[in-house]
Amino acid sequence: MRWNLNSIYAIASVDLASKGDEFARDQTVKANEKWSRALVEMWMTRNDMQNFIVLGDPAARAKMAS
Repeated sequence: MRWNLNSIYAIASVDLASKGDEFARDQTVKANEKWSRALVEMWMTRNDMQNFIVLGDPAARAKMAS
């Protein structure tokens, strides 16, 4: 499988939605600070993937006049 930013964003969105539902349903999970922190980090990762842009091709080289 070829990975790109859109597929990583999609996977992160599904994972976040799944964990968010679990968080909303399970009262014992809400009391766990580490679990809450993991949920916040997942949300931040997903938002970071949503806003990435790639400028240019890093493998390309511009020819400079000498």
